[in-house]
Amino acid sequence: GSEKAVASYGVFFAEGYGAALGPAIVGTAAAPTNNRGEMTAVIRFLQLTSNVRSKAALIFTDSKYVCWGVQQLELMKAKNFFDANGRIPNADLWETLYNLCIEREVRCRLVQAHADNHGNSWADTLAGLASKYPHVFDRDSW
Repeated sequence: GSEKAVASYGVFFAEGYGAALGPAIVGTAAAPTNNRGEMTAVIRFLQLTSNVRSKAALIFTDSKYVCWGVQQLELMKAKNFFDANGRIPNADLWETLYNLCIEREVRCRLVQAHADNHGNSWADTLAGLASKYPHVFDRDSW
């Protein structure tokens, strides 16, 4: 991408779930690509909900890449985040995601993008705001 490229994300909590955290989180991802933005959203969600009583987490996303990866975390870890071509793309984030999932039951449900899914529409809106105003959502202040 260009020097001005920004990968942003938005996370919208299901009603009642994020009550202690607010209705949403938003930010930008380091080394911006769409995949890194999508992965960072899941990572931030899991980090911010690590202290909730329930260790189960169901993530709704329109990212096939993230859903595939969540299902493949054990295999990626077994191969030390390498494949036949070397270190897998985004290995740093997959490893972080794996470590956040170790003691949790994390499942991923794929939703259709831009299809009037309330939570997904809100997440897209939030990501759009972070992309438009990246200086407001400082990724280094997490």
